[in-house]
Amino acid sequence: MTSDVENQLQQLKKLIQMERLEDQKIFTQMVLDTPIEEKKARGVTCYPIVINKEYLGLGGKLVLEISSQPKTNHLFTSGAVISLFAEKGRGKKNPFIGAIVASVENNNIVICLHEDELPEWADSSSLGIDLGNDEKTFIQMEEAIDKVISAKNCRLQELRDAIFGVSSPKFYTKNNTINLDHLNVSQKEAVDKTLYAQDIAIIHGPPGTGKTTTLIASICETLKTENQVLVCAPSNAAVDLLTVKLIECDVDVIRLGHPARIQPHILESTLDAKILKHRDHKILKKWRKEVLDLRAQALKFHKHFDRQKRQERKEKFQESRLLLKEIERLEKAMCNDVLHKSQAIICTLTVANSKILQNIEFPVVFIDEAAQALEGACWIPITKARKVVMAGDHCQLPPTVKSRQASKEGLGVSLMEKCAQRQEIATLLKVQYRMHQQIMDYSNRVFYDNKLEADLSVKERSLGKKISVVDFVDTAGCGFEEECNQKNKSRYNPGEAKVLFQHFNRLLTEIDYHELSVGIISPYKEQVLYLRDRLLEQVKIRDSIGSRLSINTIDSFQGQERDIIYISLVRSNNNGEIGFLKDIRRMNVAMTRAKKKLVVIGDSATISSESFYCDFLEYIEEIESYTSAWEFMDM
Repeated sequence: MTSDVENQLQQLKKLIQMERLEDQKIFTQMVLDTPIEEKKARGVTCYPIVINKEYLGLGGKLVLEISSQPKTNHLFTSGAVISLFAEKGRGKKNPFIGAIVASVENNNIVICLHEDELPEWADSSSLGIDLGNDEKTFIQMEEAIDKVISAKNCRLQELRDAIFGVSSPKFYTKNNTINLDHLNVSQKEAVDKTLYAQDIAIIHGPPGTGKTTTLIASICETLKTENQVLVCAPSNAAVDLLTVKLIECDVDVIRLGHPARIQPHILESTLDAKILKHRDHKILKKWRKEVLDLRAQALKFHKHFDRQKRQERKEKFQESRLLLKEIERLEKAMCNDVLHKSQAIICTLTVANSKILQNIEFPVVFIDEAAQALEGACWIPITKARKVVMAGDHCQLPPTVKSRQASKEGLGVSLMEKCAQRQEIATLLKVQYRMHQQIMDYSNRVFYDNKLEADLSVKERSLGKKISVVDFVDTAGCGFEEECNQKNKSRYNPGEAKVLFQHFNRLLTEIDYHELSVGIISPYKEQVLYLRDRLLEQVKIRDSIGSRLSINTIDSFQGQERDIIYISLVRSNNNGEIGFLKDIRRMNVAMTRAKKKLVVIGDSATISSESFYCDFLEYIEEIESYTSAWEFMDM
């Protein structure tokens, strides 16, 4: 390995450690160093709680059904990492235990502990749950990078050299043409590239170009010659989508991951669900019941201890632990049996480090949404690959990085983006099927060198001949200065919100709004909250659009589309400060969610300090889509 490659990987480890410290710092400030009443007000703690029921779930882990007393508003959602704690004596004996939220329904929360029994302090009447901090991901990334650094005279070394540009990626000679009539020319080229690559290939999919369709086709074509592949993505939502799409193609899939983090409609495809149907499951069920019985007997000695009862309790728990080891052995054999029979194993990048995948090498590893994943996370599945296929768009959302310093030093640059820059291995999907030509054009100029074209089915699709496709509503000179929430430092703009709803109400008088979907987007969470509050006053909008309207941040709209999109830019000040708006890749996401109409509302005097917005304003003039907010002031 060249010293340059090793230096880059060592630098990556340093940045991951920097991000880990920042993550821990944020967690400490939010949870550990904050008074309990303040945490409850923020929604990051439920206290006190009552344990209503406990039982053993899959894998022999303890499941608790709990409720908060009294009922509280909280931020706990399915799949969240949490910790169960005892407030009495906290900090002295470190009384807390890790868990994951399985489900939330009103005041009732089901949690899955990382252990098979409750500690003694859990008998306390002062139990609560905190939003937790999971450092396991950082450890897994560092371990994967160490493997890459130490790789020598093996396939991982060859992949590393190809990915870093030390050697040129190789391709087999194309000897036949794939028959995929549902794909366009560039999509077929991308599939060909993935099939004939020996080391690595990239599917570069701009908004609306059918990236997922192309990736699924590549996986299905690969499975015609390979018995099994590994398919990964950074988020559970993306993994669930891939699972659904592959099931539709009659691929035998197994979705790995904690059941609490998997959408209900695909639970039948999970490893746990398939084990339930395994021929040995009856034995497994019988042994689990025996463990529960032993635990129940042990807990009878819980109230009044003497030496003999303590010993009896200890022996019962010891017996249950031995049986749990047998359960673990049987589960492992059943897992291996189920995994061996599957065509596609699907999971998040970090779950690829699971024990059940140890020592398994895959002929091809597919990584979707690779441009949104931290480089360290991508290396986890790559250590199991003979070939890597990445799909995504490095011109849209980058990886999320909390540490400003780590981001400044390059942690926010994905492995896919680095590969695309180092080697000619990316195939651009060139036909987009989502948006009108005018909505696409500015993004196409800035990010895709004018290589995209709108399919005929969407090129001229609009809300009506007399309705403009793109509007920029300029609030310059209206006195709508931004405001700041001092608690979270997030910004909002009441005046801009008012103009947005006034424009929306006028639009509803000019179009047939039945069955149309609408999204309202802002880079600022505080503006999102403000718009949601003001929506309660907009009777006509709510009556006309109802559940077909959603208001959220740019990140929440990634991968989605709406007939109509409103974007509230918020920033309006005398200093030309635009903050988040400098991240033009985020704006690329926002501007390309719309299918038939895009409305951008902002202060031209403020945003024009950045060349991206200055050029956007010129584009608006070019297509004659400029409107002053003064037109809506008297509505």
